[in-house]
Amino acid sequence: MNFIIHPLFKGLIAFWLMMPNPGPMAAKSDVLRTLRSIMMKQQDAWNRGDYESFFAVYADDATYVTGGRTIRGRAAILHRFRKRYGTKETMGKLTFSDLIVLDACCPDSRCQSIWVGGKWQLTMDDGSIRTGRFTLGWRWDGKRWAIFYDHSS
Repeated sequence: MNFIIHPLFKGLIAFWLMMPNPGPMAAKSDVLRTLRSIMMKQQDAWNRGDYESFFAVYADDATYVTGGRTIRGRAAILHRFRKRYGTKETMGKLTFSDLIVLDACCPDSRCQSIWVGGKWQLTMDDGSIRTGRFTLGWRWDGKRWAIFYDHSS
């Protein structure tokens, strides 16, 4: 069986094949830009002493791993941080830096989950500095990006 392809259709195929494909990388960069913005809002919330806003981006079923301990659930994670860091005066000034995409699940150029690594730094009122690294697992729940996994050291 022979197929005859109309010349206009051939031209459309050739044009389509030459078009740049933004693919998952474009989606990842857009997502990273969004997550960076969310994390800067988190940083500001921490520096205001606003735990609720800082942890609002955590999923209800989030997991937090640090120092050999695993804490499950946003409420339990929030409780742990309040107990450890206390009031605004004792929380220090938070800075996030060195954000990188470690891995992403972006089928059909739409990211559903993404792993971001980076560095955190707390500058305390007495001038001392605490630093560490983090890996955050983010997922799109259909309405917003939420942290479902946080490993900080």
